[in-house]
Amino acid sequence: MHHPLAGCPCRKPQPGMVFDLARTHTINLAQAVLIGDTANDEQCAQLAGIGTFLWAHAFFK
Repeated sequence: MHHPLAGCPCRKPQPGMVFDLARTHTINLAQAVLIGDTANDEQCAQLAGIGTFLWAHAFFK
């Protein structure tokens, strides 16, 4: 994992890792769902153009 201050596009909230996975697995991000538990997860979903973000505590309830 890269240091948070390294500026790496693959470290959340930057969406680089999401873009790589979407490209590899042919995922339509506008129709995708990201489940997360931090504000960085939510911001990453927004920056990646993911259609739906769900908080983990609500999803796994």
